[in-house]
Amino acid sequence: MVEIEVRAMGTGDVPDVRSLIERTVRASYRDAYSERAIEFFIHYHGENAIMKDLRHSTCLVALVRGEIVGTATLRGESIIRVFVEPEWQGTGIGRELIGSLLDQARASGSELVKLDASLVSRTFYERLGFLVVADRSHDLGNGHVLPYLKMMLRL
Repeated sequence: MVEIEVRAMGTGDVPDVRSLIERTVRASYRDAYSERAIEFFIHYHGENAIMKDLRHSTCLVALVRGEIVGTATLRGESIIRVFVEPEWQGTGIGRELIGSLLDQARASGSELVKLDASLVSRTFYERLGFLVVADRSHDLGNGHVLPYLKMMLRL
């Protein structure tokens, strides 16, 4: 069993987190999404968005042997930007990050949390007890769409 450290993200972590997100999206989403959708994800979760959330949200990183291998954010009652390095997926890192955010949500008095899940992450969230409440899509223009799922969990 690998030892996972979960801590608050700092501004110095942002470039590494952005790189982790890009690597993860390119590796994990290539069979489920178009190249246009992948580029949208990467832009949407860029450094400016991470920095904004760092000021107004609970942003976490997961480390193994001192290296950032995962990240997740809680903004109000919404979990966003959950990514784990592909080679570390399935090792409990995502579960650890989500567990920390759920603890934070409970401590702040939230009765539920919600998230927008990619098609590839649906099973992961369902195993944690999240329920699909809607199928949605984002219009990327020129006939391209990005399908995703609205999910929620009662605390």
